[in-house]
Amino acid sequence: MSLKKTYETKYYEAYNAFLFKSKGPNGTFEKGIIFQDEGNNVFNLTLIEKRNGELRDDVTSNNQDFVKIFSTVVKVILIFTEQNKDAAIEIRATDAKRLRVYNALIQRYYDNFQNKLTILGIKNEKEEPLQLDKSYDWFVIKWKN
Repeated sequence: MSLKKTYETKYYEAYNAFLFKSKGPNGTFEKGIIFQDEGNNVFNLTLIEKRNGELRDDVTSNNQDFVKIFSTVVKVILIFTEQNKDAAIEIRATDAKRLRVYNALIQRYYDNFQNKLTILGIKNEKEEPLQLDKSYDWFVIKWKN
């Protein structure tokens, strides 16, 4: 499957974040992709949504645009890693449901980004190159050198 449709993003350097608006049947929601610096050129990727004035990483808007949001995240990861070629991006789910979704989406759309990114899967604290038939606890993504 292709990841061609993405939301337009705006980068905010002060927050190391890309912001966009999710639009769908439930309305328009402000969302952001934040790269939190963990030190040693490691960044934690967090997808957030603004709800009632708060930035949250544990809400779902159910706006029927999840593939478009995921495509936007991939686009942003490509931009970020191309500009920060030595960076490692960690993706960790906040709950079991999101972890299942992340595993499924990364595996389903792997062909769209495998030429530019190296994806490592971590299971029981052991790191290995992504294998499409396995589920992982979290992921590390790097620009392919």
